[in-house]
Amino acid sequence: MIDVDCRDASKVQAWYDTMNAALHAGIGRPVIESLRCSAWLMHKVGITTWLNFEEWARPKCKSALYQLLCYLLPSQEEIKGNGETI
Repeated sequence: MIDVDCRDASKVQAWYDTMNAALHAGIGRPVIESLRCSAWLMHKVGITTWLNFEEWARPKCKSALYQLLCYLLPSQEEIKGNGETI
């Protein structure tokens, strides 16, 4: 069992928004979870986009909050079901 501190709603929302923006920029959930990005994907999403996200995420990626928010990100099917595209 893992406890996740979600008391700071603005922090939770800001983290989720940043992670969701990365997802919509083309960085897949497995990469967001692991921060292991192939050269091909870096080229696809743009090196600046990747480096900015990686710099933001690196100190957070092992936290329980980050892991919970990864789980809560929409799936490809949910995104496509809303008429959105990645």
